[in-house]
Parts: sequence; C-alpha cells; structure tokens
Amino acid sequence: MTITWLCFIIFPLTLQDPDKYQFGKTKIFFRAGQVAYLEKLRADKLRAACILMQKTVRCWVQWKKYQRIRNATIVIQKYARGMLARRSVSFVDNNKRVFRVEIHNHEKMNLSIYAIHILLTRVKNSGMYSQPRKCSPK
Repeated sequence: MTITWLCFIIFPLTLQDPDKYQFGKTKIFFRAGQVAYLEKLRADKLRAACILMQKTVRCWVQWKKYQRIRNATIVIQKYARGMLARRSVSFVDNNKRVFRVEIHNHEKMNLSIYAIHILLTRVKNSGMYSQPRKCSPK
C-alpha cells in the first residue's frame, strides 16, 4: 500500500467535507484552516500518547514503591511474630516447670489420681491454653 492510497483512505475519514481538500497528481491542496486543523489532531494524538506513557511509568513507579513497603512490612511482621512465639513458648515452658514441681510435690503427698486430675484441669483452665493458635500466612 502506498502513501497515495493511505491518503485516499485517511482524508475522507478525517475531513468529512470533500470540499475542504483536493488531490492533485503529486500534492494535496487544502482550503484555509485545514492544515491547522490537521496539526491540531496530530498534537492531540501526541498528547494522548504522552499521557498514556506518563501514567504507565507513574503507575509502575508507585507499584514498585508499594512492593518495597509491603515487603518491609512483611519482614517486620515476621520478626514480631517470631518474638511473640518465643515469648509464648517461654511462658508455656515456665508454666510446665511449675506444673512439674506441683505434680512432683503432690506425688510425695500421695494424692489420689482424681486430685491430680482436678489439678490438671485447673492448670489448663488457668489461661495457659485459652488463647487460640495464631497461624501466619505463608
């Protein structure tokens, strides 16, 4: 397809009034103001393309910034959850030690199995096991 044929296709779509232009053998002749109108259309297309590129780049920059903040937040949460898990494990370990000492003392006192069962129930209901497990997303 040659440039001449492209002009025959584009101009009737762009300039609806055929009196505004005329095709010669090697040139296109326009009435007054038509070249300015075509330049305005060209400038509008260029402006729209520039805006599209700018918004795409700005979107990408903000997305990278969001990803950086999100990853930093995930790392902070990871370390905080680890710290809380270590705290709860040390709390449970301390309670287990106390519990072992209490059972050991009650064994020396020859308590019945029922009394030990009541002691176990009291320890379990004391709050050591009352918090639900917190699962972290992977």
